[in-house]
Amino acid sequence: MVNILLIIFINLGGSVGYLLDYGYGARAFSMGSAYYGISGDVLSGAYNPASLGFLKENGFSATYTPLPFDETFTSLVFSKVVQHNLNYSIFLAGLKTQGFEGRNEYNNHTGTYWFVQYGGGASLGRRLSSRIALGLKLKFLYSRIREDMAAGFGCDVGSYFIINKYFRGGLGIKNIIPLSLSYTGEKERAPLEFITGWVVSPARFFHMSFDLLYSTFYGFQTFLGAEGQVLDIFSVRGGINSREMTGGVGFSKDYKNYTAKIDYSYSIPRGISLFHDIHRLSFTVNFGGYRIYAISEPSVLNITEENAVAKIRLHINIPYGVREWKLLIKTSGGEFVRKFEGKNTPPLVLLWDARDKNGTIVPDGTYRYELYVIDEYGNEYVKSGKLVKIRLAL
Repeated sequence: MVNILLIIFINLGGSVGYLLDYGYGARAFSMGSAYYGISGDVLSGAYNPASLGFLKENGFSATYTPLPFDETFTSLVFSKVVQHNLNYSIFLAGLKTQGFEGRNEYNNHTGTYWFVQYGGGASLGRRLSSRIALGLKLKFLYSRIREDMAAGFGCDVGSYFIINKYFRGGLGIKNIIPLSLSYTGEKERAPLEFITGWVVSPARFFHMSFDLLYSTFYGFQTFLGAEGQVLDIFSVRGGINSREMTGGVGFSKDYKNYTAKIDYSYSIPRGISLFHDIHRLSFTVNFGGYRIYAISEPSVLNITEENAVAKIRLHINIPYGVREWKLLIKTSGGEFVRKFEGKNTPPLVLLWDARDKNGTIVPDGTYRYELYVIDEYGNEYVKSGKLVKIRLAL
């Protein structure tokens, strides 16, 4: 049985330390694991440590993946904004099989065995300027096959570049200090790997990602992914790489300074003779850090009341000063209603009298907002969500 388990794991990667590179988060998996060029995400520091230089929100993410033959893969990532140019992530991953019965050459029972691997580490990213960051990832791995146990430590380095608002990505070297594991006196070392990943965003609601990896163990590998935001609470994704074809969806819900996300990924393995589709599920919570959002007081506005207006408060916490801002009010169907905009720091309160751009009172319904903030270095922050419900009483 252990040989079958090892064959599956080899198909999933094969090299020493692959567990730590297998992936983190259903969002990343559903994009074909083409995630080295993603920045500003809770998960991104577990891929490219330099991307943490552009981290905007604190967050925690947990992922569960059942694999063939009752294996399970789980991962945890915590990311923290420390200051405007220095942030960190802590990540953990584990692969475990169900216990199986061992027998010797005489078919005598010799005990119950497991094939397990646990690993993790920490990433640190520092922004050198508004467009360049460097990062360092320290990692460890513990492995057990039957009674044989081994552990090792390693190190990766990375860089990240923002070319413009449409194009960004990074370059890195994995195992610049290689993980080494010794089983019964035989030492295995993780291979030196070179990776680059880039993201093209032709529109705010759509982007494509591409990773290219060269390993001294298995040569070149490519990873392709794409993500489209259908609604501000719903995203659709797809991707492909050498081990699987993937797809998935994501749902998010905002509440003031918190965002809860559920992501799902479905994968069809490639290159494994025993077909077994793979499902992955992640739960993520973002909180604090550099965030922007809008809130209306009251949340339900009856415009038959005298002088009834919605007091819209803009909450803006970003590392640099505000150069310009814009608040769009739209119907639940996305139709434009009203715009507020300005330069430098916005006023503490915006007053909306439930009228559209032509001065006409808007109909009953729920109205949403889109808030855009650009800092003094040209970095853009975008947030959208529910704003206020309008009631027209007879």
